[in-house]
Amino acid sequence: MESLVRLKVTEILDETPDARTLRLLPESPTTLPYKAGQFLTFVFEVKGEKIRRSYSLSTAPGLDAHLAITFKKVPFGVVSHLLFEDVQVGDVLQALPPTGRFTLPAGSQPRDLVMIAAGSGITPLYSLLRTALAKEPQSRITLIYSNHNEQSTIFYESLQALARQHPDRLKIVFIFSDPADKTHGHHGHLNVFLLKKLLRTNVHFAKENAQFFLCGPFTFMRMCHMIIRVMGFREDHIHRENFVVVTEKKGIEKTLIQDKSDKTVAVTYRGKTDRVEVPYGKPILRAALDQGLTLPYSCLGGICSTCAAVCTSGRVEMSVNEVLTEKDLKEGWVLTCVGYPATPDVAVAFPE
Repeated sequence: MESLVRLKVTEILDETPDARTLRLLPESPTTLPYKAGQFLTFVFEVKGEKIRRSYSLSTAPGLDAHLAITFKKVPFGVVSHLLFEDVQVGDVLQALPPTGRFTLPAGSQPRDLVMIAAGSGITPLYSLLRTALAKEPQSRITLIYSNHNEQSTIFYESLQALARQHPDRLKIVFIFSDPADKTHGHHGHLNVFLLKKLLRTNVHFAKENAQFFLCGPFTFMRMCHMIIRVMGFREDHIHRENFVVVTEKKGIEKTLIQDKSDKTVAVTYRGKTDRVEVPYGKPILRAALDQGLTLPYSCLGGICSTCAAVCTSGRVEMSVNEVLTEKDLKEGWVLTCVGYPATPDVAVAFPE
């Protein structure tokens, strides 16, 4: 059976008119280790159907006694509507243990940590930012944060308080498309010219040590990623977290694999290896689930890395990859939800 944790809702906080924080207390197990920037994948049952959604933890390990997720109400979003309208204090939610690769990497210090967010993309960055302030006293942190206005900005007052507490280590640049006060700060949208200017003036230490963390809409992150690379920063120092819910794609990637024969894949999870029959054109994860295996997954679209495993034999082709870095790929990591066996001898192993 899948290892789900039970989380009791102990407090509900309104962050903005359409964003809310749920404080959570683990019931079983009673402690839940995690890293700043990681997320929980919740399992809900809606009209008899099990639905999974991942939400980043907005708390910081070692700094907060509780766990919390912060989320924005999405128009026509089934789960966000359920969380916003139906969940009450005392309710118990079920989730997979914390996971995710959007974390603070080890590296030479002091260094620059540049965090760029739009809207609810602040959620994992808030955890990373507070953790970095606590653990990297010599590093400099810059947060570039885009929103509609002050009232729609999640953690607006808390972020300002942190900037006042750490004036020499934390700089926050708020960018509002329609601010209430147009006499201060930046207004409009984050664009190529503004981002270049901000990066030129806010990287203080060795350029090769700078780390970048992006979270927001896909096109927003693509623009930021492109500019960071154009300015000569390292590709493997750019980290992205995707919030988009992707519906599972079926059968459209068959042309990726020239060998049209069905394959047998050895899948190892929690010390047990199963042989999974994978028909041509079906992703490894879907074939394994159809065969009755219990494996970790969430988005089914190649953007969250919950289903990431190491390919220990053979070759796997992926139709989508929005999360694995060049370093990950060299180490053999693959996303099984969009991964197709390209050779007859494929074996994948999920992390413990």
